[in-house]
Amino acid sequence: MHLADIDYQALSKESYLHHRRVDAKLLSAAFMLIAVLAAQTITPLVVILCFLFVALLSSKLALKTILHLSFYPLFFSSLFIAILWSSNATLGLLSIFKALSSAWIMISLVATTPYVDIFASLSKVLPSLLVDLFLFTYRSFFILIEKVSDLIKVIRLRGGYHPYHPIRNIKTSHLP
Repeated sequence: MHLADIDYQALSKESYLHHRRVDAKLLSAAFMLIAVLAAQTITPLVVILCFLFVALLSSKLALKTILHLSFYPLFFSSLFIAILWSSNATLGLLSIFKALSSAWIMISLVATTPYVDIFASLSKVLPSLLVDLFLFTYRSFFILIEKVSDLIKVIRLRGGYHPYHPIRNIKTSHLP
């Protein structure tokens, strides 16, 4: 995942979105998510996606990172989308656009706002225990990514990591 890239972009880039107030960004993200969830046709979702794409590009975020992060919600919702697509292609397309626009809303929020500011703003309206849990979860992703990176290094040292051969990777990880 690109959590370190997102944090770096939130702290180091300079754009229109980076200089907006955190409260305003959180509120607009919430309203946009509500609009996405309430949309019953494809047209408003296409408008929201176009707006978000322009906002993401104008915020000077790396296009490669945006596209890579967009793949995750599409991948995880692919089974649901496939089932919907088989019964009604419009519902499948609607689900694709909802997943993509929801992801872009959150990417635009976290990639233009340091996480400390987001959690500080959330602590004004949410119970402190809940905000602490969110912060703990967010930070644990970095620990998990570091552990996975270390595991991949160990696998490479023990016999090689082969990205297109998962069976070989499993056999390599269980060497004595």
